[in-house]
Amino acid sequence: MTMPEPDATPPDQAAVTTPARGVPLAAPETTAPDDAATPAAPSLDATTPAAPLAPEPTPAAPPVPAAPGYGPVPPAPQYGPVPPAQQYGPVPPGQQYGPVPPGQQYGPVPPGQQYGPVPPGQQYGPVPPGQQYGPVHPGQQYGPVPGQPGAALVPAGPSGPGLGVLALPAAAAGIAYAATLLVALVASIALLAAVPSDTALPGGALVSLPFVLAGTALLGPLHSSGSAYGYDAISLQLTIVPLTLSLVALAAVALWTRLRGRADRTAKERWRDALITGGVLGFGGALLAAIVRLTWSVDVLFVSADLKIGAAPFGTLLGGFVIGTLGSALGSATTRRGPDTRRLGFGLPRAVSTTLGNLLTAGAVSTALVAVVGLVVGIIKLGVTTTITLLLTLLPNATAYALALGGFGGITSSGSLTDGSDQTASLLSGDTPGGMWACVALVLVAVLIAAVRGFLASGPRSWGEAWVTPAVLLVVTGLGAIITSVRFSTSGDLADSDAGALHLSFLTILLAAVWGLVIEVVERVVAPLVVSLVPALPGLYARVSGRDLAEVQEARTEVPAGDQRTARIIAFSVLGAVVLIGAALGARAVASNVLFSPKAPVEAYVSAIEGGHAADALALADPDLPTAQRTLLTDDVYGAVENRPTGGHITDVETSGDDAWVTVESKQDGATVTQELHLTKQGHAFLLFDRWVLDSPEVPSVDLYAALPTDATSVLVNGVEVDVSETSTFSALPGTYTVSLPVPEGSDELLTSTEADVAVEWSDEYGSAYLDYDDALTYALTDDAASQVEELATGYLTKDCIGVGTLTVETCGLDIWEYREDEATDVAWTLDGDPTLETTLESPEEILVHVSGSATVSYNLPAADYWPAESPVEADDYEFWITYSMSSGTFVQTDVSEWGW
Repeated sequence: MTMPEPDATPPDQAAVTTPARGVPLAAPETTAPDDAATPAAPSLDATTPAAPLAPEPTPAAPPVPAAPGYGPVPPAPQYGPVPPAQQYGPVPPGQQYGPVPPGQQYGPVPPGQQYGPVPPGQQYGPVPPGQQYGPVHPGQQYGPVPGQPGAALVPAGPSGPGLGVLALPAAAAGIAYAATLLVALVASIALLAAVPSDTALPGGALVSLPFVLAGTALLGPLHSSGSAYGYDAISLQLTIVPLTLSLVALAAVALWTRLRGRADRTAKERWRDALITGGVLGFGGALLAAIVRLTWSVDVLFVSADLKIGAAPFGTLLGGFVIGTLGSALGSATTRRGPDTRRLGFGLPRAVSTTLGNLLTAGAVSTALVAVVGLVVGIIKLGVTTTITLLLTLLPNATAYALALGGFGGITSSGSLTDGSDQTASLLSGDTPGGMWACVALVLVAVLIAAVRGFLASGPRSWGEAWVTPAVLLVVTGLGAIITSVRFSTSGDLADSDAGALHLSFLTILLAAVWGLVIEVVERVVAPLVVSLVPALPGLYARVSGRDLAEVQEARTEVPAGDQRTARIIAFSVLGAVVLIGAALGARAVASNVLFSPKAPVEAYVSAIEGGHAADALALADPDLPTAQRTLLTDDVYGAVENRPTGGHITDVETSGDDAWVTVESKQDGATVTQELHLTKQGHAFLLFDRWVLDSPEVPSVDLYAALPTDATSVLVNGVEVDVSETSTFSALPGTYTVSLPVPEGSDELLTSTEADVAVEWSDEYGSAYLDYDDALTYALTDDAASQVEELATGYLTKDCIGVGTLTVETCGLDIWEYREDEATDVAWTLDGDPTLETTLESPEEILVHVSGSATVSYNLPAADYWPAESPVEADDYEFWITYSMSSGTFVQTDVSEWGW
């Protein structure tokens, strides 16, 4: 019987001829792996090289005995289509068996020789004479050959669908969850290390938290429920996807499927495995989410609550199914040259698949850049552990938000986050940090990478395909807005239900199409110049994509040479612009950290305080005080204050959104003083830098009331006269203040005031420094004034008391009783020692001198009836008070009194 033409057999069902009766059997279905070239079929003679494509005639093989042959082949067995009830007879000499691989041919078959290409490690052993194999049942293959232990006709394998099909998908799901759990464990350790030591953590947090994070990575919302005060129900649901962990799960499934999946599977089988993988991952994740939950007993101030926190099982089930299915499908469709959706039963247009590759490459590079910048900035601002936690959970989320801002889109917050109204933050908003302008550079880098990669992948393209990137980027951004959104809702007996959301704005999605068009333009105009100036790019792309370098270079050479000088001018201009932008961004970063950081206003404020410049300090942080309270807040007063704070330096800076807290440590009067200052972000300086405004710290106060005379209307504070007629309590910056009474004009050389010192510290911000009654302020005569007054009083005593020549001087308290006083002559008083003078300053205008002592008087009495002449000597005490007033710097006696009033 005549052999069928080789083309009659499909490529994956090449016929082989059995040695018994020449019956062609289908070759086993052994498709070579994607990343291995198909080997050439070996020659029928193991010692003879493969015959050329046009073989020389060879002797016919000896006829095969009919007795031991194989029985009739059942209709339509698994080895290739067989004509009904047809069997093949002897093979004509030189006849090849079935379709021959290029460059190969089957010559005469020596007895016992193997037939056709043999799967690696397999061999068709010789058939003992008289041996025959029974009919082949549909779906069956031949096992070991009788009489030849260990030899097999075809590789062993399952006979059909069964439990074996679950092995690969189940393993992929398990590997994915384990990889996600491992990364979540590292993130959990970093997160718990970042929590302050005095914070009460849930019991077994290190064990449970990784499972909770893994559940949220499978798109399960974070759900918390419990009770407060023992009976009030609480429910909180937070939807935030840690995309870093989600991508770990997706990549693990894809990689395992790519490495372990059979290459000969059909599209239907690949989708079957993908759905099974998704189901196992979703079901397993949901089961663990339901079992493993955080239990937290909170007791803070007046709140006592018992909470259970975990990922919602139903959401985890759906999310795990989606991630597992997509990951398995991606792994099945991936070859060395990238994804090939034809392996899944459908094909994407080349322009669409290329665009997806462009965007994926740009996104990967953008994420890497965000990771580097985030690592540096995060360690400086947040610390190592917090930064690691964020990178291992929310890095892709942050990249999406950074690209949205850099593309002049926005982030919209709604619900209770904004009191019910939608608010969108963008680079053009007044409250957006100036540092976010660096996101524009991130978008420009992503555009250039996507354009260059597109040019290398496809070469010059017509403008008719310029719609592809805008359309694809629009869809991708819309999906990104959904997956990166943050939503929360609360309900319970303690308060009304509440909800809020944070997501990419609708404008961001629309602008994505515009940026897609920009990529298309850059790919056609700028990318050829970049490739021509960077010769290493085609080789780099060829190595990464697995494509042939010659093919990539061919796309490059198709670019018209054009004016190379113009190309270089444009390229170097762009490069210079990039360098300038980079330098500007670097200068901005330095300026932001040095001149426009929260430290800058605080350092200026501390410097003004230490220098005694009250006006400059108030210009930086003006307290909300009435004018009467500001009397001491002047340069004249504060410039003379002693013991102001010195050596002030910043020890800590904490920022949260638009708020910053800066801790300052300084020395005051030998003691260490710590102060925390609060700043608020208010718009921008020069459109690029954050403008931090120092909120006025609570200014201490000083109370002078207890030390003031009752009739005092003013006092001197550090030499500056201050009105105290309405209030004696004033605001004061830290330092030591000297308080005294003012001296009337013209009396500077006669009067002086006692002084009292009062120390004001930052710690007095919630109270006040004050003077005590022991610090009562009074006037005093100067030494010269006291000498003048005493001299005047002594003169009055000598002249108007002792020198009057009478036995009685009432104003001076001298009074000698003598019956014949009127007859006394030669009356002479002499002082018995120096008088005692006591000077009292009754007021700045009046001085009272108390004069006291004793004196001796001698006098003569003439003889008279019944009395002889006598010369008695007697002593008497004197005491009186002299009042002086001060006028034009001199003392004027205004009164003398025997009684002191």
